[in-house]
Amino acid sequence: MLEIMPSGSKIWRYRYQLHGVRQPSLTIGSYPEIGLADARKRRDEWAGLVARGESPKRAVQAAKSSMLNTVSAFGAEWLNEQIVGKSKSYVTTMRRLMTKDVFPMLGSIPLSEVKPADILELCDKIKSRGAPKMALLTRNALRRMYDYAIARQLAETNPAAALVARFIATEESRTRVLSPVEIGQVLRAIYASDIRR
Repeated sequence: MLEIMPSGSKIWRYRYQLHGVRQPSLTIGSYPEIGLADARKRRDEWAGLVARGESPKRAVQAAKSSMLNTVSAFGAEWLNEQIVGKSKSYVTTMRRLMTKDVFPMLGSIPLSEVKPADILELCDKIKSRGAPKMALLTRNALRRMYDYAIARQLAETNPAAALVARFIATEESRTRVLSPVEIGQVLRAIYASDIRR
């Protein structure tokens, strides 16, 4: 069926019952990107699955997981799903670390075959160019990405979780304190400003 949204967009949907129970409709795609002939073809494929007692939703999920089986394919999907609504600087940093470091080194590896040693090697490579905080940020991003993959049942383990953060990089302590002259300058600047308490 063709559903017309309040925005005016048109979406092909497939409604079905499985084992006598009405299931949530599946989205075939938007019109006119998917024409009537293609929508009917997809509908007929899914109707065949339902007739055999199989869930078309599972078939769609299986097809999607087979397309997202590498680090680069899943990583791009994860970025699009998880950075929505974040700050511009966060989005830029995440995209940069994935495209500059993660995808070139791990991108072609199947998601389920990445080992903690692979991530450690990547982090060591980033540290060797003088960016220990970026190495730690990369490990944290991969940890979140794999948590998402596990929730989507596309991975069973999280290789980044096996790496303890302090073995990648440690926070540098701030040993410098302001001198009395600097404290005075800060306080005078605050009192002279028009900011509220």
